[in-house]
Amino acid sequence: RTSGQWVGEDILVLDDLPFPFSVIAKTEVVALTISKHDLQTKIPSEFKVVLEENARDRNIWLQQRIKEITKTSHIIYQQDYKQTVY
Repeated sequence: RTSGQWVGEDILVLDDLPFPFSVIAKTEVVALTISKHDLQTKIPSEFKVVLEENARDRNIWLQQRIKEITKTSHIIYQQDYKQTVY
């Protein structure tokens, strides 16, 4: 993400989905917080809809990526096993 953007909104707007992300800053950061209650009650409902859609899209991508990584790791493991058996 770039300057002026925020992170962590996924966990605030999607109660039922995991938030398995970390943030590492390359430069100095000013971090502000907002409570879940304030986010849900003080932002416009149209904006909340956009946050929810973006969070769901990221979660779908994450789940697909986990499946791809798992499948690839199984293939690699099988190849390594076949090489050690011969």
